[in-house]
Amino acid sequence: MFASMIIVDRSAPSFSRKEWISILSTPNSKDLVSESALFTALRNGIPCDLRSHVWAFLADVDRKRAGHAADIYKKLRDYPCQFESIIQKDVDRTFAACGMAFDPYATRSTLRNVLRAVANYDKEIGYTQGMNFVAASLLHGLARSINLSPYDDPDEVLGTTAFWIMVYINFELNWRELYRDGMPKLLGLVHAFSVKLKRDLPRVYGLLKHYKVTRHLSKFDFSA
Repeated sequence: MFASMIIVDRSAPSFSRKEWISILSTPNSKDLVSESALFTALRNGIPCDLRSHVWAFLADVDRKRAGHAADIYKKLRDYPCQFESIIQKDVDRTFAACGMAFDPYATRSTLRNVLRAVANYDKEIGYTQGMNFVAASLLHGLARSINLSPYDDPDEVLGTTAFWIMVYINFELNWRELYRDGMPKLLGLVHAFSVKLKRDLPRVYGLLKHYKVTRHLSKFDFSA
């Protein structure tokens, strides 16, 4: 019954707005919607005003928040951070070169707070350059889909959600390995790409190798 209510037309390339709202309002719906249908719907776009809710749904934000103290984000944000100086430097130059203006609500102050909380949450990895762009992109997307009133605290509304999505990305998707010394995640990704390229597009792979395009990745290219 649930599946027929959520996915009205299984051949449709995307979910309708009504279907998205039904998914978001139904407990444990992530376990009941097929991954292929969800993947197709995401690739075809999410209603802008629902983006923040869908992102939180995909990252299981409510479940993560329920497993911690209600004020965990505030505590991690306000706790002294050993990466304070480099975080501040990166915050000041995040998207500065391309002239991207921060949303009035998704401020650099909120970005700094999210990065401090992430660094204090993951004491092993802490903070490294690159996390700032991930967090800034999340905040920008969230700010465009959440209607904040002048009385709302942007850091509480946007910062908390962005923090938990970062936790999901770094831990459940294991992207924290990208920031570890030696960048094992990057090595694995380059290797997987090289293998797939050689297997699925051998002519392209051969052409790139002929023109020595791959030589810059030679230290990573285990499939050559």
